[in-house]
Amino acid sequence: AEQDAKTIQSNFDKVKLDFNYTDETKTIAGYNCKKCNITLTDLETDEENIIVTWTTTELLAGENINFATYPGLKGFPMETEITQELETGGKLTIVQSATAVTANKKLKAADFTAPKDAKPLSEAPAEIRTALQQMLGIE
Repeated sequence: AEQDAKTIQSNFDKVKLDFNYTDETKTIAGYNCKKCNITLTDLETDEENIIVTWTTTELLAGENINFATYPGLKGFPMETEITQELETGGKLTIVQSATAVTANKKLKAADFTAPKDAKPLSEAPAEIRTALQQMLGIE
């Protein structure tokens, strides 16, 4: 669902983001990336989550590219890793990683195809579905 600027801002008024840039590097989709650990603190509950990002400054994405996800993050995130603890005591880790960057090309819906081994969220165990829905803010 689309969110307007006020909704995005009100969501970020409830959290604090701390960026810990490291010297770790790796290449993702042909771009040099640096690791940044983001500590996201919920200001209402004091609950903290660590989000690992690998960002590149080699793409001319502009300073405000992360305004709706991680405002203040330097560089374009080529990979993110989010781990959430499940009520059963286990952990769920979601890794999103770029596999290719195509410049100056209009994208079509077909360009966003899932991997062959991807399974729909509806087939995931209930606790994973619930954790993902909470993490991604979807119903």
